[in-house]
Amino acid sequence: MFFQDRWSSAESGSLSIGPSGLDLEGNKVTEPMAEEEIAKVIEAFADAAANAKRLGFDGVEIQGAHGYLVDQFFWEKTNQRTDRYGGNIIKRAQFAVELVEAIRAAVGPDYPINELLERLNNNEFDLVAVGRALLSDPAWATKIREGRIHDLQTFTPEALKTLF
Repeated sequence: MFFQDRWSSAESGSLSIGPSGLDLEGNKVTEPMAEEEIAKVIEAFADAAANAKRLGFDGVEIQGAHGYLVDQFFWEKTNQRTDRYGGNIIKRAQFAVELVEAIRAAVGPDYPINELLERLNNNEFDLVAVGRALLSDPAWATKIREGRIHDLQTFTPEALKTLF
């Protein structure tokens, strides 16, 4: 299971949440998260991980980059808090630390959390190859899962032009 933490909904019109209520450019878009709200979000991640384990998932990954909530706590531009979650990088990392601790407590000591880097280092997984495959053939994962190897489309540099 992959935790992708977009805590908003374009369909519902609700605003994103963030450590200081700032967008990625540093503009105020909503109110800063209250500490009680932070605790609830951490609890929601832990509950989701426990549910993933209960349902038979092999492990969980936490998306902590690309402007998502965990990432926003790390950056001074989006985290201008003055409490225990803001300030120097150690304090800005506190949310991520508490998040991983809560997930670990919910799933136990042996359940895999964020093993992607280890798998990449062991040459067991190639994100570039998967990314290129998905650019050329957005249904790539479905075709692989269904064993439809003959239906796969080959990556070409022209596929990069479709992103714009």
